[in-house]
Amino acid sequence: MIKILQLAATICFLFLLSCESSKSKKTINQKPIPSFLKEYNYTTLPLKMKGCKENGLPLMNDSDLEKTQEDGTIPYCTFNTNGDYYAVVRLGLADCFLPQLITYGMNGKKIDKKTIAIGYCGCGPGFHCEEFTVIKKDFSIYSSDTISIAEIDSLGDEIKSTAQKYIVYKKGKLLKTGKIELTGEIKKVLIQPKSLIRNIQ
Repeated sequence: MIKILQLAATICFLFLLSCESSKSKKTINQKPIPSFLKEYNYTTLPLKMKGCKENGLPLMNDSDLEKTQEDGTIPYCTFNTNGDYYAVVRLGLADCFLPQLITYGMNGKKIDKKTIAIGYCGCGPGFHCEEFTVIKKDFSIYSSDTISIAEIDSLGDEIKSTAQKYIVYKKGKLLKTGKIELTGEIKKVLIQPKSLIRNIQ
């Protein structure tokens, strides 16, 4: 009976020790969220955002629009970073929601701020676009705008021979210092208008 009690006490002790160890790991891996970040939804990476698509921003609620600031942005989310700094994403209000990445030091002082969207989207006959931005688990950034354009006839239908499609994108990285690196915009043609191809030939 004594041996059984000793065994039970040992198991309880090991269980409590593992709980404490788990708590300490959580404290190390997750920075405490300061009050100025409480308005942001917490999420984990990868973070994918499609600013022109319905449900393309799953962390946003209708009530978030009431939080619009004077600069025309609303708070979207925050996530654990790869250094001693905080990072947030705000959404700029335009034809689509355009994400901005902002970093702050542990004292709350701003380190860097960059628009990580492309922002060529709009609306109109013969014009289609799709904004896409992702911050990956390795803290790399990719943002693109895939654009399709075609002339339209008198009935408002697209003239297929004039259709063209291209992608504008940029890449970047969230550094351990809190600085945000981004390349310039790069354009890649996906489909050339048939009428242009005939003229070249």
